[in-house]
Amino acid sequence: YWDLVANSGNFIETTPWLWKNSTSPFASFMRWSDWLYKKLGRCHSIGLINLAEMLFQCLTAVLSHDKPEIAAVLWRDYSRSGRAEIPGFLRPWLPANLNLISPRPAPRFMTPKRQARHLTSI
Repeated sequence: YWDLVANSGNFIETTPWLWKNSTSPFASFMRWSDWLYKKLGRCHSIGLINLAEMLFQCLTAVLSHDKPEIAAVLWRDYSRSGRAEIPGFLRPWLPANLNLISPRPAPRFMTPKRQARHLTSI
């Protein structure tokens, strides 16, 4: 799950929310991993939208983070690579004017593709 969430570069802002207000990032990520495995029953073949929705559910229902705040963070991560379609599970929690929270894709310059996914917008 670490590779799917953190190493993928798809959730660079969202990942730290899994251990926000915790004394142990490892224990918090393990709790997320156990929760996700109970929900899905597998560690592979998890689509990006499905993974994002599971993150949203865990962060809001299990860890009690604010739904609009988590939706904004997830949307920034999801749209960072140029995705424009808002996932259905985020729509009720996002403001009507997404220009305020939707970043442009990060510049890639000469950075290798895999590492460039971890760059934030300038």
